[in-house]
Amino acid sequence: MKTPTNYLRNKIWHFCEGPFLDTVVMICIVLNIVSLAMAYETSYVLYDDTLKQINLGFTTVFMTECVLKLTGYGIKGYFYSGWNRFDFFVVLTSIVDIILELMGSNTISFLKIGP
Repeated sequence: MKTPTNYLRNKIWHFCEGPFLDTVVMICIVLNIVSLAMAYETSYVLYDDTLKQINLGFTTVFMTECVLKLTGYGIKGYFYSGWNRFDFFVVLTSIVDIILELMGSNTISFLKIGP
């Protein structure tokens, strides 16, 4: 993958290629797994709401990573990597999940796991 010639995209590309973004995202992935594992059937509403807010925060971090990489790498460069395609799918499904939850849709309740 060639570095972009545009100044801003070049800066974003170097940021995405550096170790800082990967480290932060990896820590967020681990913490997100832990927070998702903390859900249980008889939990209080406040507890569930807190876990939802934490999940929303992590989703925001992952969306930001996706936008940064799309900007820095370009669409072709971003989707060249299988990991980026997987990340994009996960971010997209997370956004759909958030939208459906905000809509209060009970029609797809069979997809929900946990409380």
